Amino acid sequence: MAIRIAETGLSWYDSFKSNAKNWEPHQKNTSPEINIAPIGFGLGVKINDYIANDISVQYRNPQYTSRGGYDDEQKIRSYGFLYNFILHKRWYKLEPFVFLGAGYGRNNNGDLVMVPTNSEPTITLKGKDTNNFIWNFGIGNTFKINKKFNCKLFYRYINFGKLKTHGGNGYNDSTQKLRSQEFIFSLMYKL
Repeated sequence: MAIRIAETGLSWYDSFKSNAKNWEPHQKNTSPEINIAPIGFGLGVKINDYIANDISVQYRNPQYTSRGGYDDEQKIRSYGFLYNFILHKRWYKLEPFVFLGAGYGRNNNGDLVMVPTNSEPTITLKGKDTNNFIWNFGIGNTFKINKKFNCKLFYRYINFGKLKTHGGNGYNDSTQKLRSQEFIFSLMYKL
């Protein structure tokens, strides 16, 4: 059994676009700048030389600013619980692995504040919290530090479900998909 003491890394979102028809130029066809550091921890069990599984808790705190005729800002808190199935194989001094997991996530979506770059008034639209089915997959390698500690470096694609924003001031309700690609460093302690 192993405890994933902590994990963090670099992340970028490949999709964060609104489905609303009248959201030009805010989010409809723009790729917002998003700042995030994924954080997680978990508990895992190695079943045999090839198979392991773990349960992990994930947290994301993305904030983005949209590009276009408005400076859009919105704070989001994303929480998730994932069960991961892991295939791994020791190969010389390497231990590559692949994983696939699914679970429950909650996105706490703050208000969207749209500040025009011209003299128009600021618009605030209410965010809506959502419960989601979330999933991830990835590939990486485990590095042995000593008898008790390992570190993992891996790539992960994670789908954190949907975000919703209520309409108003001439804007329709909006649903956004929250998906990201991440490079993660994880520290493991073997019990």
